[in-house]
Amino acid sequence: MTHNDFALRTISRRTFLCITAVLGAGTLLGVSGCTSLSASTCSSTANESDTPAYSSTTPTDSNDLSSNALATFMLMSDVHINNGNDDAIIRFRQALADITSLEQRPDAIAVIGDLSDQGYADEHDIFKQLVAESDFSLDNMIIAMGNHDLWVVDDPANEELVAQQRAAFVDAYNLPGLYYDTTVAGQHAVVLGPDKFCEDWVRFDVSDDQLNWLDGILKNDADAGVHTYVFCHEPINNTVYGSEDGSWGSRNSFYDYR
Repeated sequence: MTHNDFALRTISRRTFLCITAVLGAGTLLGVSGCTSLSASTCSSTANESDTPAYSSTTPTDSNDLSSNALATFMLMSDVHINNGNDDAIIRFRQALADITSLEQRPDAIAVIGDLSDQGYADEHDIFKQLVAESDFSLDNMIIAMGNHDLWVVDDPANEELVAQQRAAFVDAYNLPGLYYDTTVAGQHAVVLGPDKFCEDWVRFDVSDDQLNWLDGILKNDADAGVHTYVFCHEPINNTVYGSEDGSWGSRNSFYDYR
């Protein structure tokens, strides 16, 4: 049995993302297709006898937006708005226009990290201005923080400056917090954020407080029979392209060895 086989078979509460995550970072900016999410049940086999069977989601054909869909999300990541890079601005503007042209628009656009290239305030201002010029608004978006949004260019290992960067991101997009939950088209969406300091700014680290908060949400939703959609920037190991061991995007931040 390989290390990855073990990771996928030994499902503890902190590795639930191997089952429930439908998103990951590292995708190039662009319209990724309107993903129709319909409900299916996935039972997890775990060493912990009290681990419940969580509900999962199964993507359907993007051309078949059936009436059974619980919600539709347009997914994008790594926008990398940079005040000196007109190409990034043009691509994001065109992506919004492409989504506008769809016969059936999504319930929300999920932008799952690296909205900015270097975390500067003017980059976030440009992002918001482009959204304002489109047929969408920030209210139509699920926003997650990425490592580039967190990056303090001149001093990435300065914990105080990194904390200020987090606070500025939350304020810029009027978010409830760095990690939060919300409702989209009647569906429960949970957004995770890198709230644990790490000198390696390319790593996505989360605190025990956030994981405990997540545990509570998942348990409550499971008990209530509610489906939970989890959004975050780092690709969860072995879930999407680029999430394999040793690849650029994967740091196995959610792997629980206990």
